[in-house]
Amino acid sequence: MDTIHQLESEIRKYINQPRIQYRIMQSNRDWTQLCVSLDVIGDSQSAIEAYAAAEAESGSGMAYLQVFGLFQAFFLQQDATKHLAEALNITLTNFDELSEVRKTRNDIVGHPTKRGTSEKTTWHVISRPTLCKERFSVLSTGDASPKLVSRTIDVERHMKLQVYGVKGQLRRILDELGAQKREHAMRFADEKLADIFAQGMLYHCTKIFEGIGRPSHIPVAEISLDTLHGWVEAFCSALTDRSELPGNQSIQSCLDELCHTFLRLRGFFNGESPLNADDARIFAYFLDVKMRELAKIAAELDQDYAAHSSDLPADEL
Repeated sequence: MDTIHQLESEIRKYINQPRIQYRIMQSNRDWTQLCVSLDVIGDSQSAIEAYAAAEAESGSGMAYLQVFGLFQAFFLQQDATKHLAEALNITLTNFDELSEVRKTRNDIVGHPTKRGTSEKTTWHVISRPTLCKERFSVLSTGDASPKLVSRTIDVERHMKLQVYGVKGQLRRILDELGAQKREHAMRFADEKLADIFAQGMLYHCTKIFEGIGRPSHIPVAEISLDTLHGWVEAFCSALTDRSELPGNQSIQSCLDELCHTFLRLRGFFNGESPLNADDARIFAYFLDVKMRELAKIAAELDQDYAAHSSDLPADEL
């Protein structure tokens, strides 16, 4: 079963995909809120786990610090999960389990000295003799019922309610992110990027090399150079349509290097570049390597889109 840390990690993995990251980062507000929320979810979970592993402290100042810290960590984690969903434009359903934890937190940590409105105020205090790691009593009274009421807070139960609710909401976020990814992949399921590079790459690269060594072959070499350049432009256009560019810096870097290579080789063939034949061969070799790299990227993207266009559960996305 997934832990909160694992679910947080899965969300990080998703949002750090170049296409997704670039889109979110267009709003600095959303990106900042997203990153901070994920950090706080993990940090507060570490605090909650530290409480469970800590030595028991009964009736001391450290016991108060532990309990106050635990319930404040619950509160922080719930807010962080809500704000994470907000940054991703995802609507979360309310969990009664989280509402119960939040109510207890507000009573004993948030507003114990004056809670509610002026017409309906309540007051709450932990009974010091009952305070221990596992449980404690809270004494409450209020305008509506002046009688002092005692109730026992089961700490372990509240921890289980918190984990159940937060995990449920994180799974809801992952499910929605998965659905968005499937919808995007299905839009392009029938368009294969690898088809752009399917025919004749070796032939065209060979003709370019031949044109470098034999001036009479330059016209054919220029045609092959233009053909390969057209493939790269078609690939760039297809990625832009899919919103994979301009966010993917790795692919963009490869495309920029290829554009420079086309420019230098074209200058060599038309006599406008100071390149000699040996220099041109180096550029032609680089062109061959980068074109193969681009074809490999296209095949990997096709595979990724095919995998995510099917109805897979979120934990496989």
